[in-house]
Amino acid sequence: MTPLTPDLEPTRPAPGRPPTSTSVVMPVRNGGPWLAEQLTSLVAQTHTGKWELIMVDNGSTDDTVAVAESFADRIDLKVVPAHEQAGINYARNTGIAASVGELIVHCDADDIAEPGWLDALVTAAADHHLVGGRLDEEILNQGQDVWRPRVPTDRLHQLDWLPFVIGANLAVWREALDAVGGWNEEFVGGNDDLDLSFRIQLDGWRIGYCSDAVIQYRHRAGLGALFRQFRNYGRMDPLLHRDFRAAGHPPSTVPSALKRYVCLVLGIPSLARGPEARGEWTHTLAFTLGRLEGSLKARTLYL
Repeated sequence: MTPLTPDLEPTRPAPGRPPTSTSVVMPVRNGGPWLAEQLTSLVAQTHTGKWELIMVDNGSTDDTVAVAESFADRIDLKVVPAHEQAGINYARNTGIAASVGELIVHCDADDIAEPGWLDALVTAAADHHLVGGRLDEEILNQGQDVWRPRVPTDRLHQLDWLPFVIGANLAVWREALDAVGGWNEEFVGGNDDLDLSFRIQLDGWRIGYCSDAVIQYRHRAGLGALFRQFRNYGRMDPLLHRDFRAAGHPPSTVPSALKRYVCLVLGIPSLARGPEARGEWTHTLAFTLGRLEGSLKARTLYL
């Protein structure tokens, strides 16, 4: 495990012990095409401590629930409905409320957990209140012709402020999660993990990284999916800035915004050069448009 040297000095002591019980809370909406692979990987986990799987069905209309129930004899599984509203954080909070673990672990239904994933997170949780694991973005995405930016594999991700965990691969002590009010359901299209990471750190809890906790991460296929995903990320950026500017989250700058606009215009001829150029241009366009939309909705200028 690689510990993180945080930008904020934590004020709360490390747990100093592993959790007595763990709950893996996995939200899913129409995950039928991939769910069996993820459930098979969870059945194969090497962790021998007490743990349960809470699969939260966020209004699926496919065979998601039937697929999950077919694994009920192979894993300690509880299927929890969360149909009142759509949103990953609403689903997470619903699943956490139905769970019993001292440590809450999150993964996504369309990825694959490597066998030692859960054991690594549980071990790392003795030293940190919030632990992020490593994403392998290559195995499940071979042959895709759409370029996507990658997250670091040797440390926590960090953009222009504090480091943060990735929501698809993390563990958080229930005590810390309860203290900061759980997952913020206002974040529905991205930045949910940044929001939680920032609140955890600002409240004095310890955050860290475990490179041995590996999730094989599946990209969404096609330029359209890339555009939608990063447009949503951009939409959430002004909301994130609105909530954390008083704590020091830096404002966007006119030069950085202008640089993006210029790159978009000048990059149009490069679209014929290949998938990397098209992917980078599409991701920049989506992100820029999303920030404009998000600024209007949050009434916070963040370009």
